[in-house]
Amino acid sequence: MSSILVIDGVSPGEPVLGAPRPERVIAGDPANKTWDLEKTPDGKVETGVWEVAPGAWNVVKDGWEFMHIVSGHSELTEDGGETVVLKPGVSFV
Repeated sequence: MSSILVIDGVSPGEPVLGAPRPERVIAGDPANKTWDLEKTPDGKVETGVWEVAPGAWNVVKDGWEFMHIVSGHSELTEDGGETVVLKPGVSFV
């Protein structure tokens, strides 16, 4: 069995539609689409594509996440921290 996993991001199928909980939205209507592409058998690692409409909301994470900006931009501000602007080509954890 090969340990190489090829992920087809060109034909990802239908997205799952979502949005932040209303009480977390600060501005706009940040509806999103998620294309879940692959996950490990134990479910601990997942890959996919995420697209979101403009807006601002509070995010609460209980784990870590790797992201790579393909288009548009994102602004992240940790509680009490400075805003970091992420543009196409930038990756972050």
